[in-house]
Amino acid sequence: MRHLARRAVFLLVPGLTLVALNAGPANAAVTGTLNPAVVHGSDFTWTCDINPGGVTIYIAGRSWYDPARPDFPAIDTPRKQISGTTTQRLSFTRDGDAQTTYGYRCVWFSSATATALYGRTAVSLTVTTGVDGSTVLGSNVDGSTSVPCTSGSTCKNGMRPETFAEALARQDATYAPRILRIFWTGLPSTSCSHEKNSLSRPTVQSWKGDPSQLSAGAYNATMNAWFSCFRQPTRVTYYHEPENNFTTDAQKAAYRAAWVAFVNLAEAHPNRANLIPTLILGDLNLAAGRNWQDWYTARVHEIWWDLYNFKEENSSATDDEMMADHQALRPSLAVTRAVGKPYGIAELGYDKPANRPAFLTDAAAWARTNNIVGVTYFDSFGTLGDHRLTDTASQGAWRSAIVG
Repeated sequence: MRHLARRAVFLLVPGLTLVALNAGPANAAVTGTLNPAVVHGSDFTWTCDINPGGVTIYIAGRSWYDPARPDFPAIDTPRKQISGTTTQRLSFTRDGDAQTTYGYRCVWFSSATATALYGRTAVSLTVTTGVDGSTVLGSNVDGSTSVPCTSGSTCKNGMRPETFAEALARQDATYAPRILRIFWTGLPSTSCSHEKNSLSRPTVQSWKGDPSQLSAGAYNATMNAWFSCFRQPTRVTYYHEPENNFTTDAQKAAYRAAWVAFVNLAEAHPNRANLIPTLILGDLNLAAGRNWQDWYTARVHEIWWDLYNFKEENSSATDDEMMADHQALRPSLAVTRAVGKPYGIAELGYDKPANRPAFLTDAAAWARTNNIVGVTYFDSFGTLGDHRLTDTASQGAWRSAIVG
């Protein structure tokens, strides 16, 4: 089962970054047979029967996100030393993402630190993980609340916007969120000591930039430095809610191409075990005539959605939606599961305080029943209104939901 403080049990072999597609045949002295994996929630375990052929070798379990591209890029487990002339069964485990397809095999090396393959199993196999029941809930962190002040350029009428640190302290005191939604208005900071990059819990972080520049590699240095900062599972997102920003066929194609470049960078990074490239889309609205897949590439690891408009503020008091009602009309969960990706909610907003505690309780129960990855409530002003949980009943409901 995946634990958010420990996304993978894998270690990167020193000196091993990308694995070549053509790694060469197995050494003739060594024979190895790969056995089918067994799934345990979002984890999977596989075994290999290896005969060292009288030499000493070092075996690793290798797995990768994209089964269509064997071994590229891959993460290896720590190596196990074996020798002799008898066949030995070795077991390896990956702590993976829920409902994700992986490729896997066994590989071996001539030493504990060698980077060149000595051999590998002749075939690789694929496995699709299940669900692990570890839905995690949290909230965003921005500066929507004003605090008293006496001086400074942002001090107006005795009030100023709260800082990031103040907003985080407020969120922690009110809800103790287990995952945080973080926004960058442009490129992220490359400083690992930055307050957004040094958080000690999982985050969902989005940034923005020009698609053509991303595809051309102009942001590679920034991205690689940013990726190196995270020591917790981090969902990294390029340009969330793209639907209103990339509208022509050419713009959509450029956006998809930029996403492929972004995923390539993340998958090739030494810290890739902590990176989850996550597409974030606006609430699915089939009636609007949009095809959400215009902004989708199968290379993303997860899809999260921003959900609003539960009819809580229209003229009728009898048609307010709970989560199941909303999904029946805007089936973002169903379409995500149909393409085999884990599902999450990056923004959730509900604006009627009288009904909100019940809604939040229902939303958390729905998320856990459906084994979705996570939910972050948008406790802020937004373009659709004021979604802040300013009443104590809603605050208590969301804190209870987070605790589970």
